[in-house]
Amino acid sequence: MLAKDDQSPVISVSSYLRDLYQLIAMLMADKQVMSDEHFRSLSVAFYETEVNRLLVWIATATRQFLDIEHLDPHEIGGAKCGRYWARYSENDSDAVDLQFRQACNIIIHAIEIISYDRDLGYHRGIVTIRGRGRSGGRQPNRALLDFGEFAKYCVLLSREVEDHGHN
Repeated sequence: MLAKDDQSPVISVSSYLRDLYQLIAMLMADKQVMSDEHFRSLSVAFYETEVNRLLVWIATATRQFLDIEHLDPHEIGGAKCGRYWARYSENDSDAVDLQFRQACNIIIHAIEIISYDRDLGYHRGIVTIRGRGRSGGRQPNRALLDFGEFAKYCVLLSREVEDHGHN
């Protein structure tokens, strides 16, 4: 949703950065939280849904910022932040670079988001995203999002938005 002039985002940059900070803090603290017996049950109860909620929200807000017409975020939108498989595959040779804008789209339309390493039980920097295949019964797609890179580009984009007078 855009403001009256159809160019200014309704989302404030400060709100966006606050939510991004919460997501970064949750992911970076995950190992410590899971290793403390007093807090583990809280993580088990709330971590996955809260991380997924924040990640989808950040991706949605990011897309809105990337779509500001007189902003020139194409360099950021094309930045690499992971690997993408058009068809679900474990074979690295089938993967291509995951671009920032594409990562947002994949997050928004995800059917499964795994923000922790299944073997270790806590976040290790990579978020696995599985999506539906497009029409025609195609196989599902998969992305490995380098969350640190993704978050870095979110911060850079927020600065672009602020520098162009959008708050």
